[in-house]
Amino acid sequence: LLFAIANLARKLGLEPESALRRANEKFLGRFAEMERRITASGRRLGDLSLAELEQEWQHAKTFAAANTHGDHGEHGDSTIS
Repeated sequence: LLFAIANLARKLGLEPESALRRANEKFLGRFAEMERRITASGRRLGDLSLAELEQEWQHAKTFAAANTHGDHGEHGDSTIS
C-alpha cells in the first residue's frame, strides 16, 4: 500500500518522501498543540474521553491552519490534512 501511495504521489508531481515528512511535521505540531492545551487546563491526556480528544484535535487543526497564513510547504503544494 505504501508503494502504491508513493507511486501515486510521483504521478501527481509530488516527492513522496518530502510529502510524508511534511505530513509528519504537521501531525507532530498539531499533537503538541493538543497536549499544550490539555496540560494548560490541568488535565491529563489519558483522562480524556474519545469525544474530548477529538474536540481538542479539531481545535489543534484550526489553530494550526490559522497560524500557517496559507503556507503550503516549501514547494507551494498541499499535503494531507
